[in-house]
Amino acid sequence: MRIDPRRIIVLAILLGVLAALPAVAAPGQRFQTDLHGDFKLIGNTLGWDCQAGLPAPVVGTVGTCGENTGDTGIDVLWRSEQPGAGQAAANDTITSDQNRSTAVLALPVDATVAHARLYWSAFRNGADTTAVLEALDTGAEPLAVTADDSWTASTSSTRNFYQATADVTAFVRAWGSRSYRVGGVDMGDPVDVTEETNYAAWSLVVLFEDPAQPLRNLAIFDGLDVVSSSG
Repeated sequence: MRIDPRRIIVLAILLGVLAALPAVAAPGQRFQTDLHGDFKLIGNTLGWDCQAGLPAPVVGTVGTCGENTGDTGIDVLWRSEQPGAGQAAANDTITSDQNRSTAVLALPVDATVAHARLYWSAFRNGADTTAVLEALDTGAEPLAVTADDSWTASTSSTRNFYQATADVTAFVRAWGSRSYRVGGVDMGDPVDVTEETNYAAWSLVVLFEDPAQPLRNLAIFDGLDVVSSSG
């Protein structure tokens, strides 16, 4: 049977920062397979930029933001399921060890997870190689995730970034379509800090098999580069 010529390339977290440095490294292939299926990419930010004029969040309530909120970086952190189920709060009392946010994975009814990979990334000096992944409304214990690879990048001695990744196939295959929550991502404290490139985020890449889909070559490529405004 002919393979669909579309080659699906997933870049898990794209880091864009204003800098005088060009991108210097090509992403590497992490995983590749031929199957009847497709992919899903979900994720969320772990912080909120409090500068004036931005749209309100779709879900969640932003409280007190602290000082120095006029930059383009995040100013406070999110904690999902707070103060109650289905809610989220962001304010200057939520510390970096309390951050967590949620996204929904919706797979076709007959889909089987072939590969799932978690990515997390933040403004920080040095990579954080651990995170926590939860499948909500299952009663399952949170999964303590340890990275099997990580990258760092910097634009100066004070502007440092990292990305880490881990194979979470067994966990996502067990729980399938549902809300997933990620937390425990270490980052620089954004409260009362003036920093244009402060951020923290995560993504979950899921390749799935589905008999209703055409035969495709699916591949994940990943890496971390600084994106320059100077081209």
